[in-house]
Amino acid sequence: MAWGFVYVLGNDSMPGIYKIGMTEKAPQERLEQLSSATSVPEAFNMIFFAQVKNALKVEQEMHRYFEDYRVNDSREFFRAPIRELRDYIDRIVEPWLIYDHMYNYELYLQEQQEKADHRRSLIEHFVNQCHDPIHWDSRRGFRGFE
Repeated sequence: MAWGFVYVLGNDSMPGIYKIGMTEKAPQERLEQLSSATSVPEAFNMIFFAQVKNALKVEQEMHRYFEDYRVNDSREFFRAPIRELRDYIDRIVEPWLIYDHMYNYELYLQEQQEKADHRRSLIEHFVNQCHDPIHWDSRRGFRGFE
């Protein structure tokens, strides 16, 4: 069994959705490869990665464990709480083989909450400004002129 890496990536364009993947290369190299695709509006962020034996098997186990959170059956994206993803890794990997990359983990969670709060306030402001002369339903969007 060869050593490899299991990683969790985030993307500011997809808040709350995380990519669970594996690589036998350097995780940063994989992140750059995925971020260079023209199908993603922003670069991915490395949330954390872990060095593991048989990375493919560990990745498949994570995919099965988080199956209920999968966004699309044919993709490796999951709408799972980041804390649950991290707790899972903590249970199966020795602590010295886990790398919080670019972020202090708690700081990352705080930043995510602040971004979500900011988005919510922008939407509330927009809805409050869109009451006259058109009707804007915050659940269904534009409903026509009054």
